[in-house]
Amino acid sequence: MALGQNWRIGTKMRLAFGGLAAAVLLTGLVGLYEARQMNAATKDVAANRIPSVVTVDRLGRALERFRSLQSTHLQPLDAQELASADQRQAEARAAIDKARRDYQPLIDPGVEHDKLIPAFDAAWSAYLSLSARLAEPAMRDDPAKAVAFFSGELQKSFVRVREALEADIAYNARQGDAAIEAADKANTQASWVLGAITLLALAAATLAAMWLNRTVVQRVLRLAGVTRQLARRDYDFELPCTTRADEIGDLARAIGDCRTGLMEADRAAAAQAISAALALPSA
Repeated sequence: MALGQNWRIGTKMRLAFGGLAAAVLLTGLVGLYEARQMNAATKDVAANRIPSVVTVDRLGRALERFRSLQSTHLQPLDAQELASADQRQAEARAAIDKARRDYQPLIDPGVEHDKLIPAFDAAWSAYLSLSARLAEPAMRDDPAKAVAFFSGELQKSFVRVREALEADIAYNARQGDAAIEAADKANTQASWVLGAITLLALAAATLAAMWLNRTVVQRVLRLAGVTRQLARRDYDFELPCTTRADEIGDLARAIGDCRTGLMEADRAAAAQAISAALALPSA
């Protein structure tokens, strides 16, 4: 017995199209979920990793400029030149402070917040403390001593600042690679999942069509053939589907009643014709 043979046609249609609607809804929901996953991955790249790399790069360039401007103090300068050098160095220091402030909201919790940025801040603070010695009279009055200090102890301190910043740059590069990989993975997963659901929906639609064809369309076509026989007053046929409890069964039983009524009417007409023939006077 076919599945749902005695179900009403309306029930079958609701089941078939309800199943298709559920498949479409499932596809949409999964698509939305996968889109959110992809959006989260790409948002991290766009909202954090790219701005982080740009800001850290700006901070690094400001540090190098500050260091370069410091070297001008090692040269013999008149009052006007010294004031100009101090002004440019103050501007470079302000650029460093601004880049550091701009980077604060972009700091990740965990290792960057707890280790990398504190290490940079400590190294930069130590460098500034050492840099103050360049303004001491002993350094200004002894250029050779100032050059030795700038190229020796102060240079080592600046290397520690640069290393701390490079450690944070490397961290952001790793996080950026991880975010891009996560976005790529989310995109691949979304493609596979949506493709699989689409195939399942197509299979469900095919099965639903085959089921409706077998349980409804084929029966209706068989009854249509029987009806054409009945129209020709050909009553010698086996009436199908009379035991079904659905609309097709109702139609088959109605056709059976119609056949019975037509057969009785034909018999009655034949009997009347015979009676009428017998009642005719003999020639």
